[in-house]
Amino acid sequence: MKKKYSLLLFAIYFLSINSCKKQEGYVITGKLLNIPVGSKIYFDELEYNKVTTLDTAAIGAEGQFRFEGFLSHLGLYRIRYNNKNSVFLVLDKNSAAIEVEADTSDFFVKPYSVKGSGSSEQFLKFFTDVSAIYKSINEVSTKLNDSTVALTDSAKQEINDEIQMRTDAGRKWISNYIDTVSNPVIAVFALSNFLNPDMDKETFEKFVVKAKSKYTDVPMVNDFAKDVDIAFKKMNRKEGEPLFANGTQLPEINMADVNGNNISLALLKGKYVLVDFWASWCGPCRAENPNVVAAYNNYKDKGFTVYSISLDDDKDKWKQAIAKDKLAWQYHVSELKGWESNIVHEFGINAIPTNYLIDKDGKIIASNLRGKELENILAQSLK
Repeated sequence: MKKKYSLLLFAIYFLSINSCKKQEGYVITGKLLNIPVGSKIYFDELEYNKVTTLDTAAIGAEGQFRFEGFLSHLGLYRIRYNNKNSVFLVLDKNSAAIEVEADTSDFFVKPYSVKGSGSSEQFLKFFTDVSAIYKSINEVSTKLNDSTVALTDSAKQEINDEIQMRTDAGRKWISNYIDTVSNPVIAVFALSNFLNPDMDKETFEKFVVKAKSKYTDVPMVNDFAKDVDIAFKKMNRKEGEPLFANGTQLPEINMADVNGNNISLALLKGKYVLVDFWASWCGPCRAENPNVVAAYNNYKDKGFTVYSISLDDDKDKWKQAIAKDKLAWQYHVSELKGWESNIVHEFGINAIPTNYLIDKDGKIIASNLRGKELENILAQSLK
């Protein structure tokens, strides 16, 4: 969960929210002060798993800039000078004429101004209030670290109790806000940055239900809801239990192969596929590979193949292991990020080898097969 929410933390600098009535698209103009003339700035969409640059502009003599275009959905966007200096916006497909002014020398002291965006006040009010809550907590916390004052154990306990009381009150206030706020982007921002699914499960569950019924046209919200679902599955599953149950659809996977070309699992629809998580450095995986190879050789002409997902971070070692273990199928993919791979989080992988056998429609029929178990199931399914 925590990894997926980090991009929203950028919005602590500042965020603007816009909604309009016309349909001509957006026009964003204004000034970004203390940026060299001619510097490039970027208009990005902050999707849930990636950042996409939609447009670029150059800063004028007085810091002026202009962006214009069309959007297909509500989402989180930013005007970026560099990774530290950004103006954040929440825009939808309706038109907007927005004026922005910001002093990039210090966003905390001189945050920003936005005109033509009434919803900005709603977000700013939320952020101002929540900042005051955390400022209040920090003020009490500093008493514990004050070296000029000798605190007794009872005094320390009193301070800790005060911190806990203010923290609980703050979380309750944020939960109530999320229940009532109409803008789902603000809700996702609040949930992602100030609450967590372990301690605030009811708030997360209520928002996910609302997201699935009311905000199906907001990609960022949908992706957040899917991530929360996975987080709850992880919390509720037993030790060694696969994240996805038999009879359910295995989520889509689309990753780069050894040549850098993306291969979608959906392209293999119509075949029985073993989706196999492994790595060249994993001894149990390498020991299991001969069983997978035997199954592949015996059933590749009857509609079976393997989609191997490596948790390697060394491309050469990955390729060498494929060759040495004679993994002859063509579907080998990896992010080459080891345990930091996004797929690890998305599929709740906490040990390898892990595998799922899916049928022609992509539904799971078995998982974590070992030894002859794979061939035994294929013998029954591919007669």
